[in-house]
Amino acid sequence: MLNNIDITVKTVKKIRDMAYNGKDEFFSDKMFKQFKLRKQKTKTVYVVELKSNGKFYREVVGDTLLMTPTEAKNKAFQIINNIKYNIVKPVEQKEMEEFEYKTLQDVFNDYLENKQDLQTSTIKEYTRILNTDFGSWLSLPLKSIKRSMIMDKFKEQSKTAKSEANHARGFIRAIFNFAEEWYQTDNYKLIQNNPCKFSKVTPFNKEKPRKRRIYKDDLSKFWKATEVTIYDTKKMMQTKILCRLCLLTGCREQEICTLKRKNIDLGNEVIFIEHTKNDNEHKIIYSKYVGELM
Repeated sequence: MLNNIDITVKTVKKIRDMAYNGKDEFFSDKMFKQFKLRKQKTKTVYVVELKSNGKFYREVVGDTLLMTPTEAKNKAFQIINNIKYNIVKPVEQKEMEEFEYKTLQDVFNDYLENKQDLQTSTIKEYTRILNTDFGSWLSLPLKSIKRSMIMDKFKEQSKTAKSEANHARGFIRAIFNFAEEWYQTDNYKLIQNNPCKFSKVTPFNKEKPRKRRIYKDDLSKFWKATEVTIYDTKKMMQTKILCRLCLLTGCREQEICTLKRKNIDLGNEVIFIEHTKNDNEHKIIYSKYVGELM
């Protein structure tokens, strides 16, 4: 949908705050027809569109959160001249401009694409934190997220949910550490000063270690409670078996749940745990009873 408007600070904010209707919308400037706003799902950007030598061109000028309309128009004129006079930008300059407008959502997508060794559970948890704790930041260019914003969010969240505050801070630190190394060229670096490097000034919240243990006196009760009966549903039966396997092998819940046939040597009665907390393969000799449970 194309609308002729005066692209000013006021109209830019109005369009940026509009709800996304499922597809990108374009708004062209009344006086400068080739200069437009593009309303996207996670951000609103300035673009130029024109035909030159029989070809159609669409170039991103910049993010509306980082540039004023006046700055964007001046840059748009330069882009149009480059296209008309066939002035090709160096590859490095194109990369620099692309990096400049990477949003938090963009960086998270790149992070997942380049971290192939992440477990499914980790990806699920990171996605939850992104949408729950940083949902209002998704469309912000990463370089516009300041240290004070991260510290304020951490301190505020720590008042009611210390553990969740730690997880959120650890997540955003991982994102910035990735961006600090990934988005750079020989002459350019997107993250000059990592805003997450303030651990000594504001340490993470101290968390008490879990003390949920099964003591010797409770073993008989635990064993009786996990005994499978004819009245159990399939889910309850599986849960009881899982509890016993964790107890008898010393494995974590997900270590048992993610076991595959290739991880079990039936002949030698050995379980191979591949994805441990320290990434070292772990071997467990199991008993006949454990074999029957599995």
